[in-house]
Amino acid sequence: MPDTIIDHISYYYFTDWIGMALIFSGVFSLGNQKRYGFIFGLLSNISWFAFGILSASIATILANVILFILNLRGYIKWNHK
Repeated sequence: MPDTIIDHISYYYFTDWIGMALIFSGVFSLGNQKRYGFIFGLLSNISWFAFGILSASIATILANVILFILNLRGYIKWNHK
């Protein structure tokens, strides 16, 4: 178990922190009607998938595989007017 705050923050090699920053950026970008928000989402899903592997969380892995597909679909189908 981590002993210091830095150990605690980096316990999963920052994959959770990176995923969090990327999804916030993605949702913010999509809220501003920017297609590249989906790219942030895809990168976030990859980061959270890695976190799921490191933390042995089947639910996190499965959720992010599905969310990756949905983000990819959103990017492909984007038709901004």
